[in-house]
Amino acid sequence: MKFCFIFCCFIFCTFLFAQDGRMQWERRTGPERFTGRLSTLRGEVLNHNGTPAAGVSVKINGVSGTQGSTTGAQGEFQFNDLPWGTYDLEADSGTLSAHETVTLSSETAQVSLRFGPTARPAQAAERNSISAQQLKVPEKARKQYEKALEEAQKGNKEKSLNKLAEALRSYPCYSDALTLNSVLDLQSGRAKAAADEAQRAIGCDGSNGKAYVVLGAALNVQQEYEEAIRTLNEGIRFQPDAWQPHYELGKSLLALHRTREAVAELKRAEGLAHNSFPPLHAAMATALMQMNDYQDARAQCLLFLKTAPEHPEAAKVRKILSQIEAKLQTAPATGEK
Repeated sequence: MKFCFIFCCFIFCTFLFAQDGRMQWERRTGPERFTGRLSTLRGEVLNHNGTPAAGVSVKINGVSGTQGSTTGAQGEFQFNDLPWGTYDLEADSGTLSAHETVTLSSETAQVSLRFGPTARPAQAAERNSISAQQLKVPEKARKQYEKALEEAQKGNKEKSLNKLAEALRSYPCYSDALTLNSVLDLQSGRAKAAADEAQRAIGCDGSNGKAYVVLGAALNVQQEYEEAIRTLNEGIRFQPDAWQPHYELGKSLLALHRTREAVAELKRAEGLAHNSFPPLHAAMATALMQMNDYQDARAQCLLFLKTAPEHPEAAKVRKILSQIEAKLQTAPATGEK
């Protein structure tokens, strides 16, 4: 499964080179810079019957990275000094799992997680269910899908779509084929159709992490940013080592003026991509420039041009770089960074 190719297709076509310029930047030098903007999150984990779930592992992932805790005798847990923003919270007992997305915007917050009525496989087992779903796909449909993927790689979109249609005639609930169809729709500017296809893919295989990320990208194009955030966080659960959902999540957060969180997600994407997708540097440069962090924005532009001087977006990056350098030249007179 050529995962990288699929996501490079839709990321190139949904990449928003410039974001809203009204965002403001605060440089973080330590927790004390955010007095009144740090939260304490208290919570509890309950069994299905409402009794406390003791000794359960709780993990929180978001703006400040990943932290872990274990519930006490009453199912209680607490995370301190969390910067305001959106977090993915998960409780896992090994046989049961509960998940919640929380947004912190006050000094204290409370959350309750409840396990379902029956044993639910842990995340690792959920990933195994992808293979179980794929095993149901007839060989004829699988071969047509592989041909569709090859044609898409060559840039033969129409041939790829024809092969996908054949694959879906053989097996209408082929999640990977529906996901690739969604990618091609998004690449052609049909965001609504792409979202519909991705939702169908998720309906066929709820553990297909790639489908969640494509859906998140389509929602970003349609400016449905809050729903995109929820969808992308779900995709991250199934694809924790993929950079694409963090990139799209960064774009969602930028659009909502949650700049510090957006930069954190873009940095996560950069770390996971290992410089394999130069537009990440362009996106970071654009965000940093809007936040008046011109030195770091310049560094991102230079990194883009060093790794991909012939990239189709290189001319735009050079234009941004010239704007940044003009700003830096006037910095002593204006007091800008």
